[in-house]
Amino acid sequence: EMVHLFSYPTRIVFGIGALEFIGKEAPAGCKKAFLVTDPGMVNLDVFRTLQARLEQAGLAYVVFSGVSPNPTSVEVENGARVFNETGCDWIVGMGGGSAIDGARGIALMARHPGSIIDYDDSKGGADRITADIPPLYAIPTTAGTGSEVGRSTVVVDPVTNRKVIVFSPFLISTV
Repeated sequence: EMVHLFSYPTRIVFGIGALEFIGKEAPAGCKKAFLVTDPGMVNLDVFRTLQARLEQAGLAYVVFSGVSPNPTSVEVENGARVFNETGCDWIVGMGGGSAIDGARGIALMARHPGSIIDYDDSKGGADRITADIPPLYAIPTTAGTGSEVGRSTVVVDPVTNRKVIVFSPFLISTV
């Protein structure tokens, strides 16, 4: 078997066949995953494999593919609304850095008030971020961004067309 575990501080499952472990790695007590990705990813075999592994483990899920290559505050806030309306209790971001950043932003906004723009790190937003974040799992499909082990997310403010960085150790992925 070529699956390995590594933790620093995020628990990392990697290697050939690592996706098989999603059911075993699911957070205790969680029943419904919120799968965050981009529109192109939904049609790929690897995303279908994720769905199949969750189904095999008896875990329900909702797919949210409304994340663009530069996620906007509106997309993240819409995702958080759908997360809450559909009764999801954990988040799985799959794709490149944008999908995982989008998932991280949704995790924040699922349980924090206002707009994600309110948490702009350059304006002291980190001080308003609490540990009340649903479990966040990140499945990278590209190499290079490191978003799966990061503690920040970048979203575009559509009003100013400026990228906003939101940063907190509470935003580190669970797995």
